[in-house]
Amino acid sequence: MLLIILGASPEETYGYAVSLDNKGNGLFGASENKKSWWQRRHEKMKKLAKEQDKKKLEQQTQVTQAYEKCVDLNNYDMSQFMILNAMKTKIISRQAPSQLKSTDFISLVSEVL
Repeated sequence: MLLIILGASPEETYGYAVSLDNKGNGLFGASENKKSWWQRRHEKMKKLAKEQDKKKLEQQTQVTQAYEKCVDLNNYDMSQFMILNAMKTKIISRQAPSQLKSTDFISLVSEVL
């Protein structure tokens, strides 16, 4: 059972809850072993904060791994592009543009990849 006491002092005016024991034997009849609602709430909030921190850390590691993977793929793609571009310029510089066949570059790309 919950009893709200209002009084003249500012603290009492805002109201505070006082529990009665099961027998109704006055105020604060709860046993000493029970935790107050505030202690239970405080522990619950601590647990929730730890879980949120853990989830946030997992998300950050996933984002970091995804970013690193993209950077690695981008570096690989850029290195392949630079190699292909260098080989393409060698083929073009060795032959006159009229003698250059499209199959030369395609075969070169298939060899590199």
